[in-house]
Amino acid sequence: MNSSHKLLNQLTVGFDSKKIKVRVTRMWDAINTNTGDVFALEMVLLDENDNHMVAIVPKNLVQRFRPQLLEGDVYILEKFRVTPRKQSWNVVHNEHNIYFTYTTLVKKLGGRMSSIKFHKFEFIDFNDLSSRCQVFTFLSDVVGRLSKVGPIYEVSKSNGTVKKRDIAITNKSGESINVTLWGTTSNQFNDETILVSDQPLVLVISSVTVKQFRGSYYLSSTTATRVYMNLNISEVADYLNW
Repeated sequence: MNSSHKLLNQLTVGFDSKKIKVRVTRMWDAINTNTGDVFALEMVLLDENDNHMVAIVPKNLVQRFRPQLLEGDVYILEKFRVTPRKQSWNVVHNEHNIYFTYTTLVKKLGGRMSSIKFHKFEFIDFNDLSSRCQVFTFLSDVVGRLSKVGPIYEVSKSNGTVKKRDIAITNKSGESINVTLWGTTSNQFNDETILVSDQPLVLVISSVTVKQFRGSYYLSSTTATRVYMNLNISEVADYLNW
């Protein structure tokens, strides 16, 4: 590690002028689902020691920083504020969040050859999902073979219509769980790929909530949810070789 850079696990609450070197592994608009308004730009940052943390660009700074940030690239960030994590809807286990401020500086390094990994998830076993049912402190990441996929259709909600798709994934024990994908998340994977694929399709689904309907648990996407197909990580390779 460059001595001029802090690692994410070295950050403490308050304004920090020290530099951090991180990859933006995921990025999404935090949306008020009742109004459809974007209230922040949020992302997961990962450093070279495999620490990850959520960073938040508040609504009044989104237009300023969005053009400077691209998912997958590596950046030097400095002059940001560190706060305690939110009380709910946390996508990673870390006691802190980073908040961009007017003085935050962003320097792009590119990062295709960086030692920082492109992805990190906190996968939860299907058997442990019940402990998170209707508990929103932390969202859940899951992995499994795609075993069912339904069409995209629209449903009516209080603020208009929204797209919805129901799928299912199966773990290596043969247990399946249904997943409801809402809004733009419903088309995050390619239907044509599903039709022509000659190998198993393994999905990584991040940042979902656990709910229950008629005695059965199911997963529901959030605005932070990302769906990846046959991602190049060891957990997916295990399923492809299963």
